[in-house]
Amino acid sequence: MNTRVYDSLERTFLDYQNSEELLNRDISTTYDDHYENHAHTCEIKISDNEHMS
Repeated sequence: MNTRVYDSLERTFLDYQNSEELLNRDISTTYDDHYENHAHTCEIKISDNEHMS
C-alpha cells in the first residue's frame, strides 16, 4: 500500500479514537455530575423533612 495513503488512514483512525475517548469521557462526567447532584438534592430534602417533624 502507498505509504502516504497508509499514513493518512492511520491519522484518520487516531483522530477517530481520540474523538471517541473524549465523547465517552464527556458522557461519563455528565452522568456522574447529574447523579451526584441528584443524590445531594435528595439528602437536602430528607434533612428538611426531619426538621419539620
